[in-house]
Amino acid sequence: MANIVNELKHFNGRSGLGAVMGNKRLRPIVVRGHDRIEPKDKEGLQACLKWFRDHYKRDADMLHKFGTSRNVMAMSADSILPTRNFLEGQFEHAKEISGQTMAETILTDEGTCYACAIACKRDVDVPERGVTSKYGGPEYETIGSGGSVCGVGDLGAIAKFHQICGEYVMDTISVGMTIAWAMECFEKGILTSADTDGLDLRFGNAEAMLTLTERIGKREGFGDLLALGSERAARRIGNGAEEFALTVKKQELPMHEPRGKQGLSLAYATAPAGADHMRAPHDPADDPTKVPAPYRIFTREQLLQMPQQSQFLLMNASKSDDFYAQYGGVTLENLLDDLLLGSATGTVVYAPDGFSQSHPLYPDAAAGLYHIFGDYPAAAYYYESVADMAKNPAGWCKYDAPSTAGRNNGDPIVNPAGLKLLLAIARDGAHLTTGVLNKQNKLDGEGPFRVVPPQKLPGPPDQRSTAANQSVIWPYDVNADHNAGFSTRSTTIIKVEPLPEGTTDINLLEAGWPYVDEAKIVVYGAIDPVPNILEKLDALEATLEAASKKDFRNRGLKELLVRQVKTVERFVEWGWYGLALRILQNELLPETDACYVRPARHSNDLIADCDLHKQVQWALNEIVVLVNIAKAEKVTQPPPICHISRLCLRHEALCGTQGRN
Repeated sequence: MANIVNELKHFNGRSGLGAVMGNKRLRPIVVRGHDRIEPKDKEGLQACLKWFRDHYKRDADMLHKFGTSRNVMAMSADSILPTRNFLEGQFEHAKEISGQTMAETILTDEGTCYACAIACKRDVDVPERGVTSKYGGPEYETIGSGGSVCGVGDLGAIAKFHQICGEYVMDTISVGMTIAWAMECFEKGILTSADTDGLDLRFGNAEAMLTLTERIGKREGFGDLLALGSERAARRIGNGAEEFALTVKKQELPMHEPRGKQGLSLAYATAPAGADHMRAPHDPADDPTKVPAPYRIFTREQLLQMPQQSQFLLMNASKSDDFYAQYGGVTLENLLDDLLLGSATGTVVYAPDGFSQSHPLYPDAAAGLYHIFGDYPAAAYYYESVADMAKNPAGWCKYDAPSTAGRNNGDPIVNPAGLKLLLAIARDGAHLTTGVLNKQNKLDGEGPFRVVPPQKLPGPPDQRSTAANQSVIWPYDVNADHNAGFSTRSTTIIKVEPLPEGTTDINLLEAGWPYVDEAKIVVYGAIDPVPNILEKLDALEATLEAASKKDFRNRGLKELLVRQVKTVERFVEWGWYGLALRILQNELLPETDACYVRPARHSNDLIADCDLHKQVQWALNEIVVLVNIAKAEKVTQPPPICHISRLCLRHEALCGTQGRN
């Protein structure tokens, strides 16, 4: 369990390397250097740093704001937060131990590793438990191992657990998992208080967990046995204790559920150190050979050029204020109709504060699923002075929008174009207020775009669920349609599922807060790839044109490559995807792959410079994946092009079946 530590806050925490150093009587390792490390491509590095400075907003980065434990609540919701020695995947106290709660309570500063701009490390103080920032603060693995996996929902106790492990230079994962193993054995009767020196080791007992952590560090009593780790301790105890020790190659599982993060299953089994979450992608779909999915970026000005829809509706909330408003914008139906591939099944919309919401393409009876294609039912206008916040301090609905003027209770709400799922741009005639994170890390504002779902089950604005007084005309109804809670404010991303074969997600960070400021939104996934193909072909052509002739095997090959790229572009524009693929796969890729698949340049390669080789090869691979998507969506028969003699020579087999003019 012993670690190697640097500056009291940076730990090499797994595999017991500290024990190896101790066994060899090696106290420190000191390294000193004198030479500067020069990057191979200094200009490229500087350009990368400039891009990062221009696009990275530290105060809007969830990793900086909430640390590595920013996803604790989301993981619990997805049933992949290790809880009670992996017996469960959801923890009822996930919010209390989350990075968000830490930021609001015990966080004093954000620490960082050397030269890192993000600063995701945590410094905390908990005076009542004697916790100071000397040892930093708990990160995700410690939140899990000292918290949910032991059933402990006390953030202060977890911070104390972190500090004790820091003082004794112990791996928080192995210590927490070993205690969780002991807790499960205690609850199953394999261990008793006589074995644990009187400690009540039931899940959730924070004080027993802290006492045992201290005893493990001092190797006292029952702690001396647990200092061996759960694998060896289980073998000594026997009586079925081995069944509950969760280890691979004697190393305790980290705080990542392989039954949910299936990419880790093989990694745990095959890593030399056993259960190592740093050896493989957590998501099996995370494949570096995949290319970004087709995408389309829209500015507010472009969206305003599309057919506009205006609709008056109730936004009915559960906990916050209800309100009526007139929203204007583009229906999701109009936005997506010409973009979707036939394989599309639905969408997920995202906001940069982490909120997301799924929308099926067509009506779904399930509550909370608001469809894209099709109308929503018409509603009536509900008004009672007792609910009006302007007339009653205890009211719960805002009727102050200009669009409410002249309406009376029971009036039918008439929207000439019907009610649709709307990508709103304006509210009551003005652009939506741009969304920002306030000091409480809550989203203020709703713009530049908001996905606004009408009610599927029209009804009145009901009382807040948190209100003490429910003896009102419209008390809170758990079965009512609270459409406001399914509305995504400051939407910047619409993902169309499923992602086409061979593709992965786009850079979601780039499409976060910068898109809010720039009033942009990106649609990506199962959409028409042709515009992206043409864009990438143009970029490839520009790259080749800008390259020196010395980068090619001979001077004429540069022009040849450019002509081939232009031919592919023409075929794509005409919808002749099969012919485009023939040139890409049979000619361009084999003629530009020497630096990838052969140790040295061969006679058929067109490019001599390896840096240009790699740039061209990756661009061609991206284009091939996208053209395959286009071909799968629309199969076009080979055209009668054989009157073009050059193409006949190049595609003799095809032209032989069509004849030559």
